[in-house]
Amino acid sequence: MKKSLLICGLLLLPALSMAQANLVHGVSALTNAALRKKNTAHRPASHGKKEVVKHFRAGNKSIPQKRTPAAYLDGPAASTISGVEGFLDATYKAYKNPQESNICANSALVTSMINSIEAAEPKWNTAPYKAELAFYEQEHKRRQQAVAQPQPNGQ
Repeated sequence: MKKSLLICGLLLLPALSMAQANLVHGVSALTNAALRKKNTAHRPASHGKKEVVKHFRAGNKSIPQKRTPAAYLDGPAASTISGVEGFLDATYKAYKNPQESNICANSALVTSMINSIEAAEPKWNTAPYKAELAFYEQEHKRRQQAVAQPQPNGQ
């Protein structure tokens, strides 16, 4: 009798360990799913706004261009964000015209608008705006200097 119980126990041992492993795996998967759901529920996600950051090439530089679809603009800084992005769009169009020398004349106003975005929505990523604006300011100075320098005769 004792031998038969021992043999049955030994034969059932792999099946019992598989069942236990499946149970542990199932509990682990449920725990991970619950934690994932909890973490995404508390993630700020830029206040629900969808941002799109593209880049354009200028020589060997890659300049970021952050634009937010109008449907995602809401909150205290929505109109300011729209204004900054509109100014940067217009400045980009002026930059693309090589004959235009006055591409970024009022950057101080845009800098103050970026600062107000940071005050109203501290989690809003303004770094792409600052990088793009800095590039346009530099290009504006370069083009202004080129206009101020007298052209050699015959050109």
